Amino acid sequence: MKIPYTHQEKPIFLAPMAGYTNLPFRIIAKAMGADVVITEMISAKGLYYGDKKTKTLMQTVEGEKPVGLQIFGHEIPILTHVVQKELNKTTFDFIDFNAGCPAPKIVKNNEGAALMKNPQLLCEILQALVDVSEKPVSVKMRIGWEQGSITLLPIVEKLQKIKLASICIHGRSRDAFYSGTANWDIIQEAVALSEIPIVLNGDITTGPLAAKAFEETGCAGIMVGRGAIGYPFIFQEIKDNLSGKTPRRISPKQRLETAMTHARLIDLLDYPEGAVKEMRRHLVAYTKSLPHSTTLRQALFDTQTSDDIEKTLKAYASDVLGLTLEIQKDWINQYRSI
Repeated sequence: MKIPYTHQEKPIFLAPMAGYTNLPFRIIAKAMGADVVITEMISAKGLYYGDKKTKTLMQTVEGEKPVGLQIFGHEIPILTHVVQKELNKTTFDFIDFNAGCPAPKIVKNNEGAALMKNPQLLCEILQALVDVSEKPVSVKMRIGWEQGSITLLPIVEKLQKIKLASICIHGRSRDAFYSGTANWDIIQEAVALSEIPIVLNGDITTGPLAAKAFEETGCAGIMVGRGAIGYPFIFQEIKDNLSGKTPRRISPKQRLETAMTHARLIDLLDYPEGAVKEMRRHLVAYTKSLPHSTTLRQALFDTQTSDDIEKTLKAYASDVLGLTLEIQKDWINQYRSI
């Protein structure tokens, strides 16, 4: 079953993750083989009231297409106003609605995963978005609010009446957050009853697991979240595995050059908190398994600017590994195109 906003068979998505899937990381994920990327979740209310920080999250470049914009909220008049007045005018390829975020500050407002407790409102929101959107609309949700109340299948059944482009399912309930194992069995059941393409999310951390997810569930696509943090090379690994190729070895040089370019891209985006704070989310994974990685990470955590990060990585590469590092200029040029 094909997904309308991509021509790829069995597309691999980068999951929308607050604090992670900003434009720099999406540019890198696409360069590494992600088929579809999605923004961090964006508050419909923030857009409605013209919040500047919210607007920053909407930056995009042609090279990351197809790219979706994910919004969250629970008030239908605000959501539909934002779609009609703002999102329909953007170059994003589709709109994704968040019904899966487990964060307390989100669910306390009856948003994100809290909507799994209110299927009627969720369906009304999605129908309203489809009615006013000039772009395909998708939804990302969980299997239920809590383990004792798994509401996924009845909700998926209700959604069949709405002309959604896709349904992404994270295989955990809200109370599980990210602990335990994702329930792929119930996603397989959802695939069986849905005429809308289902995208599987949860525990895709290697190429073989991606292949297993497709084979066992029959899903139309898979979405990689935490497995891509600091390791965007996972998209190459998955593609190699699905095509029967031996996965390419990721060299220390490739890891370090990617980390260095990532920091430079974040710096260009001019985050208020700076590139260094943002990069700390990724540096542990980028430097994992490298010789003397503990010492390297400590030196990186002591840096103050992206220039410092670059100098630290270059010095480490030269002194410890005997390597010369270079910025990936084509990725930088993509950002400068906006």
